[in-house]
Amino acid sequence: MAKKDAKNHQKGKRSLTETVNSILKRVYGETIAAKKLCTQKIELLFRILTLNLERLSILIEKIFLLFFIFLRKRLFGAKSTKQIIYFYPL
Repeated sequence: MAKKDAKNHQKGKRSLTETVNSILKRVYGETIAAKKLCTQKIELLFRILTLNLERLSILIEKIFLLFFIFLRKRLFGAKSTKQIIYFYPL
């Protein structure tokens, strides 16, 4: 029973890592400029860090937009979301 649970827990892990690898290659390219193994690792870490920061900034922007929509509805009683989105300066 424990082996089945462990297999089911790790079942989707490979597809997640492949997805992240695909995103990294698509965004930053397939090649690495560094020649030494140590600097290659550092370069990959910075690419991963940069990707995570980009994704985090997008998430924060979406949360801010949702909060702005909520606040606008509460304060000004806007009936539709279109009224709010046109008001939001991009």
